Amino acid sequence: MSMPIPDTPPRIVFLEQYGSLGGGQQILLELVASARNLGCAADVLIPPGKAAEQLACENAAVVLIEECGLRQGNKTISDCFTWFFFSLKQFIKNMAVLKKADLIYVNGSRLLLVGALASLFLRKKATYHIHLHHSATGYRLFRALLRFSLTRGIIVPSVFIRRQLPESDPRIFTVENGLDARFSGMTCRDRFKDAPLRHAVIVGRVSPEKGQDVLARLAPAFRDMTFHVFGNAAFADDAYYMGLRQSLPANVVFHGWIDDVAGHIDALRGQLWIVPSRCAESSSLACMQAAATSCLAAVREEGAPADIAGELGLSTFQTDEDLLRLIERLRGCEPEQLAGNTRAAFQKAMARYSRDELQKRLTTLLQRLLA
Repeated sequence: MSMPIPDTPPRIVFLEQYGSLGGGQQILLELVASARNLGCAADVLIPPGKAAEQLACENAAVVLIEECGLRQGNKTISDCFTWFFFSLKQFIKNMAVLKKADLIYVNGSRLLLVGALASLFLRKKATYHIHLHHSATGYRLFRALLRFSLTRGIIVPSVFIRRQLPESDPRIFTVENGLDARFSGMTCRDRFKDAPLRHAVIVGRVSPEKGQDVLARLAPAFRDMTFHVFGNAAFADDAYYMGLRQSLPANVVFHGWIDDVAGHIDALRGQLWIVPSRCAESSSLACMQAAATSCLAAVREEGAPADIAGELGLSTFQTDEDLLRLIERLRGCEPEQLAGNTRAAFQKAMARYSRDELQKRLTTLLQRLLA
């Protein structure tokens, strides 16, 4: 499907709630690249941070905004008032940029109201991308947006999240996440030849819901293994992160934020990704990245990661005790079997979740939204 580009290219204004470089922001980077490849002009309203810095390095038109300071988890009445007045302030302050938009693309929920205000008062088309599994109230907000004639789309990253929005509205698009540019050109590797299972990694923001505390059980049980944690507190509780660092044994190594994940896994001879999230995730880049780096994966059966693990043939577990037994079983497998498992997962991941496939999905999406 091709879209003729007029003399004045369409302008997409992206609204991003976080400046840190997490999974949702990696998708934003890919969305901006796709928009520019289509010949569109793109502005990005985003708080300061690594994501903003990377966009600026790629010569994107970045407008720095404040970050909406809400607590994680269940919100209070005070949070609701904070959100409302923050949104109103950002709408008024950035009205000049919003007025130029042919499409406003809200990447996440905290700037949802800014997009809605632009639709109501500036008559702008708006699209809203869901990156998290929300509460019932959160999903009601997204369903309310479908009542707006200028809502062009609600984007969901998985079948799991699509099930939370049972409406048959054709403006709900399921667009699976995928691997970003850091994982382009990967080749399958045998990480188990003459190398017993000794190195495991957990990648992502360090917080209670992400489940890194499972290492309190794993590290003492497998003292001949090293468990590497890639990530920091990001926008979560820094006190939790520091407490975890201080309480875990010496065979748990915290590396902080790592951008070149694949390179560090090679350097550390990583073999196993653990995806221990204790909440239902909306998607799982970790599952895709594990397969892309030729590692085994152990994925908790919660939300969309369980579906992706099934697609890729990755090992799953339910309880922390199940995870201990799973690692014991993997340590008892022949190296040829482990290499065969990772090779099969690698091939499936490259066929479905490669960067090229992601760009195809995002390009098709933007063409439909702009048509």
